[in-house]
Amino acid sequence: ESIVVVETRTPTPIKKKSPWVTRVTDKEWETRQVSSVVDLLRTVPGLSVTRSGQVGSQSSLFSRGSNSDHTTFLFEGRKLNGGFSGTYNLGQIPLSGISSLEVLRGSSSVQYGAAGIGGAVNLNSFKKNVGNSNFGFEIGSFNSIGIDVDAGFSNGGVALSYSETDNDRPNANYENLSGSFSYDIELSEEWEFDLIGLGYQAQMGVPGSLTFSSLTDFQDNENFLLSPRLSTSGDNWNWQSFYSRTQEQVVTNWGTQISNANQLETQLTFEPLDFFTIALGANFQGDHFDDLGNGVDEKIKNFAQFGLFSFSLSEETDFTLGLRHEDYSTYGSKWTNTLFARHSISETNDLFFRYSSNFSPPTALDMFGWSGANPNLLPEESNSYEVGAHLRLNTVNVELVLFQNNFENMIEFYDPDNDWVGEMKNLSQAKTQGVEFSGDIPVSALWQGTFGYTYLETEDDKGQRLARRPRQSLSLGLLFRADNRYVGVELLEVKDRMDSATQRAEDYIVCRLYGMNEFFDGFQINYRLENLLDKDYQEVIGYPALGFGVYGGLKYSF
Repeated sequence: ESIVVVETRTPTPIKKKSPWVTRVTDKEWETRQVSSVVDLLRTVPGLSVTRSGQVGSQSSLFSRGSNSDHTTFLFEGRKLNGGFSGTYNLGQIPLSGISSLEVLRGSSSVQYGAAGIGGAVNLNSFKKNVGNSNFGFEIGSFNSIGIDVDAGFSNGGVALSYSETDNDRPNANYENLSGSFSYDIELSEEWEFDLIGLGYQAQMGVPGSLTFSSLTDFQDNENFLLSPRLSTSGDNWNWQSFYSRTQEQVVTNWGTQISNANQLETQLTFEPLDFFTIALGANFQGDHFDDLGNGVDEKIKNFAQFGLFSFSLSEETDFTLGLRHEDYSTYGSKWTNTLFARHSISETNDLFFRYSSNFSPPTALDMFGWSGANPNLLPEESNSYEVGAHLRLNTVNVELVLFQNNFENMIEFYDPDNDWVGEMKNLSQAKTQGVEFSGDIPVSALWQGTFGYTYLETEDDKGQRLARRPRQSLSLGLLFRADNRYVGVELLEVKDRMDSATQRAEDYIVCRLYGMNEFFDGFQINYRLENLLDKDYQEVIGYPALGFGVYGGLKYSF
């Protein structure tokens, strides 16, 4: 049976997952022909993605109205490097070599530390896909080329991906070379060692906004993670410890920023009773931020201890209590906590509840960046509440969530004149609340439908809405699948959003079509039509998205 680990840090059957956890497998995004993390997250309820332009441009993720640096990204439980901004350059993270993606919406501060007010996204490697290898090639509009190669072995796997495109604006070219690998070996009957790696190198032109265009600006990104882990287990316990080294380097016309991080984590999980599971751990992370030529050379250290205590009153009722203590070299110490409950009202219908307290320090960009930096910022805090239900109505699966987040000291860019001259400031208070509604509908044996809807209200301490958080977003999908072919269509609608405190952004609807035909075993032709209706829209004002595009390619699996 499929499992998820992102919420409890221990394997949980998929049938017991909460409705604010979404799991997507490689088979699903390969069918939909989605190749980047940023595009995959667009259709997850509760998440809003904005891209400042076209393929490869800076992308921001807002989870339930929290800030774009409030979601933690992990690869097999190891933190990726978010750089100075803490936003992980989502437009560059590929899906090649990843077997599944788990999204925890809402608090992840207890599980993965500060900066998890909005949630966590965990990428799982494909090391269990033994003996499966693939080669894919695609060409398309805007001089686009994509190549993917991956191979699974008995002890792991390796994947490489290359893509390039000119986009459709001058100086908007984008090129990305990425790869990942995993390797594990049994040292003995009790001990196991594994090594994983993930990295990319991206080069792009930066055309700027339509108002302030540039033909010379550029940005080069390099990012990698390398992490060994040692683990062992007994009859009712297991222990694991890993070291992780990450680095991000960003080179622009204005200089070079380098962010290094060393993470060391250990966790012991044991089950003293059949109905009681305990996970105890400690985490050390040291970050070094260096802005060459701009006088920034800062080091931040953090040591944390955490515990998650799960117990079952019966087969129908589960509880989890979580505690975490953070001790920062720059911000002092802070306790966070969470309480989770699940109750089954029938074999197919479950109710859920969660309360969490959260803590997030300012990013290096907030404190030391070149535009409005403020070294006197206070850490952000929040309390969050969620109630949800997982319902099965005949053959229709439905997930419903109501949530509320109360923020203290939320950090926002204060720009009263909307002229991009301002300062990072702490809001005294902010609040976000809303509804997530999603599900799948098996229309027939050959047709499958999916839907997702989010309604979100946000408010700062002055009663104004938070920027770039749409009030309503809707995604719909319909897939026809036969033995050797499939065709699908998707729609994404975004309504009622502010691009800044005073400027309203336009609503937009985007459609896409995709399909596949398999001619003989292992060989298939793929095609997709993006922005099917050729809509002229901007996710960020001044940065137009791509128009209609046609793409096609070959894939061979062996």
